[in-house]
Amino acid sequence: SMNGKDDLEKGISQEDIFLQKPRFRISIYGLFVPLIAAPVPIALILCIYACYHYDHQFSEYGEVLPSISEITGHHPERYIWRYSVGVYSGVKILFDVLVWYFLDDEYKRNKHSFVSYFHNINLLRLIFVECENLSLYLLVFVGSNENFPIHRNGFASFLFFAHIGFIFHLYAWYLAKKPFSAESRKYFIRRLTLATLHAICLVLVLYLYYRWEDYHEQYMYSKFAFFEWILVGLNILYHIQFIFELPKDITLHLYKKENTDSKIK
Repeated sequence: SMNGKDDLEKGISQEDIFLQKPRFRISIYGLFVPLIAAPVPIALILCIYACYHYDHQFSEYGEVLPSISEITGHHPERYIWRYSVGVYSGVKILFDVLVWYFLDDEYKRNKHSFVSYFHNINLLRLIFVECENLSLYLLVFVGSNENFPIHRNGFASFLFFAHIGFIFHLYAWYLAKKPFSAESRKYFIRRLTLATLHAICLVLVLYLYYRWEDYHEQYMYSKFAFFEWILVGLNILYHIQFIFELPKDITLHLYKKENTDSKIK
């Protein structure tokens, strides 16, 4: 129970809590996967529809797909996007802290890994990931037509902190899990693949934006926007891997006592 100390002070033992029949039970997958994986794709669909419905021109060159900068420059698209990022980032901040505790616990239980600087690596991972979250807020809540330099710097810092966070996370995972089991190796390779694809996509985004800004080739901005959305999708996929790395039997239980108070195990 998360409130075990209060329970003991009230004369309620842990055994009494665990013997009660849960009033409500939900899998951690059912609770958190929709909150992390769903908001951004749903917002993308709604924003593209809104762009066409309100006849918002994506650019003066007649592009067919809006970028994040274009979305944050119009309404109601900016409000849809900001709401979805608020939901996603709020849950992600909780998960970033859980990953910190999870890796720290895995390292302590690993009898084969003794590295004095592990906790520093894990802490740096958390710091860079939270900086990524702050950059995402800056990117989304300061529109390109409101203050373009700040918006641009928010996007650049988001990409920078994301990639540095990936590196520290992969290294912390390696230290905490070595020697790898078959399952741990699978998860590590999956994360490494997503991080590599993210880096490749970043290079394409920068190249396509350069081609559009310098040569104004038709549909070049739409290509840039497409890979920008792929970049965002890969970022989300990387972070939600933590959910699948947890034990499959984790559930959230809601109990009800005789005095109608609720407890969460």
